[in-house]
Amino acid sequence: MAETEAIEQALAVRDLGALRDLAFQPGGYGQDDGLRLHCWGALVGVDFESLPPLDVASAAETSSHGDRSTVAKDVNRSLWAAGERRGWSEKVRNKRRRALARVVNATFDESQHYYQGFHDVAAVVLDVSGFHPAGERRALAICRALARRRLSDACKKDFADVSTALKLLPPLIHALDGELGQILFRPHDPEFALLLEPLWALSWAVTLFAHNVDDRASLFVLWDRLLAAPPCFSLYVGAALVAHNR
Repeated sequence: MAETEAIEQALAVRDLGALRDLAFQPGGYGQDDGLRLHCWGALVGVDFESLPPLDVASAAETSSHGDRSTVAKDVNRSLWAAGERRGWSEKVRNKRRRALARVVNATFDESQHYYQGFHDVAAVVLDVSGFHPAGERRALAICRALARRRLSDACKKDFADVSTALKLLPPLIHALDGELGQILFRPHDPEFALLLEPLWALSWAVTLFAHNVDDRASLFVLWDRLLAAPPCFSLYVGAALVAHNR
């Protein structure tokens, strides 16, 4: 396919502008998980060829973050949705949950805070990289990059900065659909006050829609575009979804 050749050429010369444009082609980066993983890595600043040797299990065991019990609870109820996961045997699911826990625990240190929902992010990356040692290592590199940059506001001690960003949703929805905005956001009506504090969209921002989109192919293409765009793009996607489903 011409699109695949274009993606491979952009990766070969690290042409991020071309990669970002290709993410918005129909189907995003296509159906090749290996190719998609390299695209995601490039977009978040990870070069798999230059990764230092790392044992993910050891990194997880020695990680100094203080949220291990929360990670364990979240992981133990994860990996159910997203299409083909529903067909996994319990043995396979539990094995992959252990891989997920390793990647999540190895992502964080004492300078960052794990939050409920990051395990959904890590699960998507592992879906693409593969639930095996090499896949875990690559998934960890991407997860660390996401936690330190694109999702860094969510990895602070609270969601204050995330909540501030989410307050952009009402004016964005107003801009897309003025009539809908007037119906939903009524500053002087106490019954609608909570809509002005759009925590109803929190999972969209902190999981990049991984908690909300079950279809694997659709979620991957959405991630192609989210990672290719500035971090605020998820707010625009959220506003478009609200307007589309009015």
